[in-house]
Amino acid sequence: DTDADGAAAAAALPEGCLPVMQWLRRQAVAEVAAGVAPGRQLLQQHLEERMWAFLRQAFLVPRDFPTIGEALAHAPRWPPTTILVSPGRYEEELVVDRPVTLIGDALGLPGGISGGSGGSASGGRAELWGGGGGATGGDRRRAAAVLFDIDPELPVAPQLRGFAVAAGGVHGAAAREVCSAVAVARGAATVVGCSLSSSTGYGLWAYATGRLKLVDSELDGRKAAALFEGESSGFVRNNRLEKCASFGILVQHTASPVLEGNVFRGVKKAAVYVKDFAEPCVRECRFEANESSGVFVCESACPVVEKNEFRGHTMPAILVKDQASGLVRGNVIEGNLSIAVLLAGSTTVVLEGNDLRDNRKKSGTPASQQRVQAQSQALRVLRELEPEISSMRGTKRAAILVLDQAAPIVRGNSLSSNDGCGILVCNSANPTVEGNTIRNHWRPAIAIRNTARCLLRKNSLFDNEGGGVMVGENACPQIEENEFRGHKRHAAVYLGGSTRAHLRGNVFSGSAGYAVAVAVAGTARPTIEGNTFRDGAQPAIVVKGDARGLIRGNTIVSLAPICIVLRERAAPFVDGNTLSVAPALAAVDSAASAAAAHPAQIVCKDDSAGTLRDNRLAGDGAPPAALLVLDRARPKVSVSAKPNVGAAALACSRQRQLDEEGGPEHGTSKRAVRREVAEK
Repeated sequence: DTDADGAAAAAALPEGCLPVMQWLRRQAVAEVAAGVAPGRQLLQQHLEERMWAFLRQAFLVPRDFPTIGEALAHAPRWPPTTILVSPGRYEEELVVDRPVTLIGDALGLPGGISGGSGGSASGGRAELWGGGGGATGGDRRRAAAVLFDIDPELPVAPQLRGFAVAAGGVHGAAAREVCSAVAVARGAATVVGCSLSSSTGYGLWAYATGRLKLVDSELDGRKAAALFEGESSGFVRNNRLEKCASFGILVQHTASPVLEGNVFRGVKKAAVYVKDFAEPCVRECRFEANESSGVFVCESACPVVEKNEFRGHTMPAILVKDQASGLVRGNVIEGNLSIAVLLAGSTTVVLEGNDLRDNRKKSGTPASQQRVQAQSQALRVLRELEPEISSMRGTKRAAILVLDQAAPIVRGNSLSSNDGCGILVCNSANPTVEGNTIRNHWRPAIAIRNTARCLLRKNSLFDNEGGGVMVGENACPQIEENEFRGHKRHAAVYLGGSTRAHLRGNVFSGSAGYAVAVAVAGTARPTIEGNTFRDGAQPAIVVKGDARGLIRGNTIVSLAPICIVLRERAAPFVDGNTLSVAPALAAVDSAASAAAAHPAQIVCKDDSAGTLRDNRLAGDGAPPAALLVLDRARPKVSVSAKPNVGAAALACSRQRQLDEEGGPEHGTSKRAVRREVAEK
């Protein structure tokens, strides 16, 4: 340690400088390694990547150099160097292009770097930042207090630890149009335990091919707390973004950072905003009470959003629109004051395995209620969605809202106790809704409107006060292999408007006092085929209005004396169903008093028509008559080998109608009525 080279190196450094002994030890280790394995690149590579980190040079600012910039300029490009910064204010702009570790809390307290135009310690360097140079390509807006511009092949990444970095004007000097606290343009950099903020730009900015690791820090910025653009990437973990004045983290172009374990609270705009073709991963973060959305995805972005928690948002907690795709999986979306998830445009995102519960429009606290009242104004920011949102009642009261031409996959989610619909599908959306569990909603578990075409398959819908599935207008869903149980109002499935819905292979079950299984109204033309109805206290299928359609091949085992009711002007085709009722029969339709005296499995009343063919009787408690015709009903009955018509009951009902209309003067006897029935 006392050879001539060591003495010369010691003389070249300021008195008391730390790294002399470390530098000489490095030289000794390198000489030994060369002697043991001459020409062996593997050992040399191991030394460079692993061992040199423990044999660093170290400068202390301001003891060894008055400014951080001077210490950085004297640091060698190899091996790695440590620059310890004493607490204080340093008005500088730094370009880090070598493997140094800048430590701002070397004495246990954070140091400070303030960047912007007019830095007193290094005005020329400030112009280099804002004026371009090799790092920024001459764009004055691309300035930063600390810029990392590193050779991508460098095996050791520079680090920034324990600093409070603020970007903007310094001591009254005019600030640049955009000045960020920390920027990474090329190569890899690590920022740990820092506070980054900018009054004109971004707290953190990664662009071009920069790779950043950001850990345990706090961020804020006028434009966004952090921006990833170009082909940048990195790892952002365990950071806090609270009460940010703009966006939290903005990801655009083809950037692909990993955001993990961060806390977003009280952010003014979207906490995470993803656009262009970006592919970030947002994982295990907490989003709480942000004034806009938690995650906003648009254009052709393709993020992965998984295992996060979203609470207390007044805008949709997750909003995906345009041509965006990606995966939203395993998140807990709870207690938001608005829509939990909004899917719009032509998105094809996959929404899988999420837990959506207790998302409600109303709140008991005045502050939260004011945020809810401001929601309708905030929604107008989404101008593409404004006409649809303003024209639909109840739109804001749904856990999942699917709009426009969106074709997402909504699979394996759990929705419970949300104040509104579970899933609302509007416009021309065409989602696949599969394997979800939806329960305890005051509005329909799934509502489908407008011209939507969607597939509902293998979902479980339990105990929803507002019904299971409501289809209206010209919607045309496929409703297959779902399970419905315990719906209390209206119907488990309500088909209205001019829908051409298909119900196939579903299972309906219920208990006393619950709604009918399937209600068809309006001018609907559904196909109800191959379903199983059991233990319902109300008629299984009620068709009314001017509805038509096909009811075929269903199995109905009912606790009510009536299985199928045709009302008003309904005229469906009822074919090949298996009908039975339990031994204990009770009339449930007070408007049809004759049904109490003559229980029947199919009742036609009012001006209904329709065709009844080859419906089979089953069950030990089957009533003596399968069909009861009331009022002015005119069904067409096709009698098979085992008839589904009780001629006596039909004749009595028909004669009762004639008697009410005037009796004998019509010239129609009971015998003539029987003959009419036989001919049919």
